[in-house]
Amino acid sequence: MADERSHEGKKQDRRNKAMVSSLVSGGLGGVLSSSMLQPFDVVRTQMQKGVEGCGHLTTKKAFKFVIKEGGIRSLWRGLTP
Repeated sequence: MADERSHEGKKQDRRNKAMVSSLVSGGLGGVLSSSMLQPFDVVRTQMQKGVEGCGHLTTKKAFKFVIKEGGIRSLWRGLTP
């Protein structure tokens, strides 16, 4: 009977570790994907907004404009509250 309880306890420990591992992996994946894709979202927004005097705004022009106006860190504007 003690063997059954210890076996069930070990099973539960493995389930708990797997759940924590999944939570950490999912959270880390979300943070990484958000931080990697944020510059493209900023540029997309800038392209939709348009810049007066720039004519047709390509992706390359939009990247240059955002960096010129706010520096490299402005590509991650809005990532944090």
